[in-house]
Amino acid sequence: MGENITLNCSMRNRYEVAWYRLRSEELVLLFSAEKDKNGRKLLTTYNQNRTRMKITADSWVTRASLTISGVTESDSGLYFCGSKSDTPEMHFDKPTRLEIEGSSTKAVSGIKGGNVTLSCGSEDREIVEIRLYSRSKIIRVCEKKNCSGRVFKEGSCDVVIKDLIYSDAGKHFLYVHYNNDQTEVERLILEYHLHIHDEISVQKGEDLKLDVLLINADKVERNSSEGWTEVWTRGHGVNSDRLTVSDETLIINEFTVTDTGTYRVLDYEGETLITVSVTESVLDWKGNLIDTDEDKTDDTEHRNHWMLMLPVGVFVIMVLMVWTDFVRFRRNLHRD
Repeated sequence: MGENITLNCSMRNRYEVAWYRLRSEELVLLFSAEKDKNGRKLLTTYNQNRTRMKITADSWVTRASLTISGVTESDSGLYFCGSKSDTPEMHFDKPTRLEIEGSSTKAVSGIKGGNVTLSCGSEDREIVEIRLYSRSKIIRVCEKKNCSGRVFKEGSCDVVIKDLIYSDAGKHFLYVHYNNDQTEVERLILEYHLHIHDEISVQKGEDLKLDVLLINADKVERNSSEGWTEVWTRGHGVNSDRLTVSDETLIINEFTVTDTGTYRVLDYEGETLITVSVTESVLDWKGNLIDTDEDKTDDTEHRNHWMLMLPVGVFVIMVLMVWTDFVRFRRNLHRD
């Protein structure tokens, strides 16, 4: 939904091209074009929607590409590309079925440094090709068995993103091309919203650096006892003298306990991209920083061990004192 799609058609030894869409048993002409006299350009002869459709070709006009911008659920259907040569008959390429799911964004969440899976739900289909896009770039998906990259295919058409980073957050679009029962190539477009969670512990007096000001970030809010309040907005900047911005990093200078809480990053549609829980680092009984729950557990067990040993030690000392007094008493008796 809302993305651009491109349909390709062979123009080799052809001079005219047209695209049709079949939906609900109605065949509609969408676009037609023909080569100029020199055969080096395509001239539009019909365009059903000039604001959303345009045609491009390679330098030798051997392939024509129709781009439809801002696709909606109403663009779903079976697309035919026809072309003509010197004969009056039109030659049609293999049709492409386009399925666009309306308002069906799948919410996916993961922890920074962890993995997430974008499930396609098409394991029983014969997959021809998969492509993954974000709103700003094409994301390369490794389809080999042993992949070294962060993004790879799993199973039939699921996509795994591992070692999550903040910039992974936001909208993702998975294009799945597959063969149906009539061996026609169909296209399914799936939309996901990826939300990333993180936890940070900061020592009092240090600078807290949050590299969360992504290209698709609109504002950063903090949740405290007073509810959600804005600390940064695109176009207006920070709302406090203690806050600064460097590149994509929001910096809270000289961190204090009042800066603890939950911070969230929202996009232009109000969707949450990143959530960060910020706590203050504390010192353990040795004077060292406690960074993990495991450290806390170890230190607690250590203290408990000594607390159990203390009564035992006192008991041993008392026994020794009594024994010493008894020995002295025996010696005095012998002297007498």
